[in-house]
Amino acid sequence: MRQSVRSLFLFLACVGALPAMAQMEEVVVTGARISGDDYSRMPAIVLERRADFLVQRVQLTNDTRSAEVRTKEIQQTIRDMLADAGKRQGIALGYGEEFLNTFVKKARVSERTEVEPVDDVGLSLVTPEKYRYDIIARITEDAKRLQSAVGSQCKVEISGLSNRVSWQRSDISELTLYIPYQVQLTGCQ
Repeated sequence: MRQSVRSLFLFLACVGALPAMAQMEEVVVTGARISGDDYSRMPAIVLERRADFLVQRVQLTNDTRSAEVRTKEIQQTIRDMLADAGKRQGIALGYGEEFLNTFVKKARVSERTEVEPVDDVGLSLVTPEKYRYDIIARITEDAKRLQSAVGSQCKVEISGLSNRVSWQRSDISELTLYIPYQVQLTGCQ
């Protein structure tokens, strides 16, 4: 009987290693790219950003009968994977509940341990709120252009700027970031 023992998460850096931070907010985006329906519900002003990491969740399994030996084999596999990740630039490895095909396939495993990918590759973005004011500046500029296009007598009201940054996967390694907002024109003649 094959026993699932623990999950291990691998982070493949798209843009290189990130400096260590005491508090790091990170989101992991999985799932399909933006579809037509998703695109039509998104606000007009967005910000395209390359993801900070590709993320591949893997599961280690081992069917050694002895629980003690099984644990040792899995722990050795984890140590070997950590050592191998340390030798390759652009690969970071983490494990636990918080959260590369070639790396996973070539992973050194101990005895009867197996490493299997779980789910699709996801995208990771560290601290998405750092893009908040870039998005707000674009929204503001668009509102000024809108007012200019429809007439200066129109009043442009923007609501929703207090919303948090949202995101969708838009390409293999790209994310579309936006703040859900609405523009209303009043007083136009």
